[in-house]
Amino acid sequence: MRYALISSLVLGAFACSSSPVAPRPVDGGADATVRGDAAPDDAGDADAGPALPYPLTQQCATPTDAGDGCGQCKQEKCCLSREKILPAAVDPLIDCMAACDGKPAQDDCQAACFAAAPQYEGAYREQFACLFHNCQATCGGGGNACTHCIENHCALENMACSLDRNCFLGNTCSTACNGSAACTEACYKKFSVNPKLVEDLVLCAQGFCQAECQP
Repeated sequence: MRYALISSLVLGAFACSSSPVAPRPVDGGADATVRGDAAPDDAGDADAGPALPYPLTQQCATPTDAGDGCGQCKQEKCCLSREKILPAAVDPLIDCMAACDGKPAQDDCQAACFAAAPQYEGAYREQFACLFHNCQATCGGGGNACTHCIENHCALENMACSLDRNCFLGNTCSTACNGSAACTEACYKKFSVNPKLVEDLVLCAQGFCQAECQP
């Protein structure tokens, strides 16, 4: 699971901005409460506002079987989406997506995986969004300052991109861009990414995570 994906999308989108954009307020006011800003990924009961929606928050029983930290996190925080991808019929999609990691055309590889199993791709992205929010440290190598800041403050905007097929693939495409505005723009166009999904995420990141996510 490559949790650095979303920071690549944000870095490229920052670079694409040709004019300053007014940042979001960072004082924890009404906007933050509505969006349910909170600290994910074993950050404790830091607080804030109403619970985030499914698939970011899931009611799970205490795991009955032991396992590594990632397995425990999946059971404790992503049990419902996990159940959707456990049937044997879904395993080929999981294996296919895993095999795409590190390939030169990872985005095309993932698109082919989704096309081969369209009935399961939604469940896969739900699990991705949940693990991104809750299990970066245990399942994704710890993420980075940008991804952690985004999940602390922009969880809804990030979730919207992760759950959307085109935004998910455009995000994967942008990992090879290294912050290049032209390359990132080409990724958006390649997958016809909804501009609002990117704009909402970037506006939030500019308001809360300028230092952490700047190129």
